[in-house]
Parts: sequence; structure tokens; C-alpha cells
Amino acid sequence: MGSAELKLHGPSTAEIAYAIHPRRWGQGIATAAARELLRRGFGEHGRHRIFGTCDPRNLASAAGPATPHGPRRAWGR
Repeated sequence: MGSAELKLHGPSTAEIAYAIHPRRWGQGIATAAARELLRRGFGEHGRHRIFGTCDPRNLASAAGPATPHGPRRAWGR
């Protein structure tokens, strides 16, 4: 089905990464994974800023700001 990962960078930042099989897109799986990764990053690990990118072929995820590597989002506290 896919995978999800929280990568810790230094004392205050992190990156979320997840890959969901295209047949599973549109079912809320990535949204649930992202929410859990953000909860853990901000809560359990005390990060202040978390970044993530997505596959631009997934139109729902790609609805955010773009970078040369595809859409990128940042969350902060």
C-alpha cells in the first residue's frame, strides 16, 4: 500500500515523506499519514518546522506551492 517516514533534521526541523500506491490515491491514506507524522514531529519530537514534498502526478497533493523538485509545503509552530 505504501510507506510513511519522519526524518529529523537538527534540533528543530523535520521532513515528512510518504509514498502511497497510485491505486490507493484519493482514499485519505496520505492525509492520515501526514497528520500522524506532523503530530509526532511537533508533539513527541518538539520540532518547530516540518517540510514535505509530493509527487506532482497526484493532483490532490500537488495543489500546494511548487519548487523545482515538485510541490513543497511547510508547517510551523
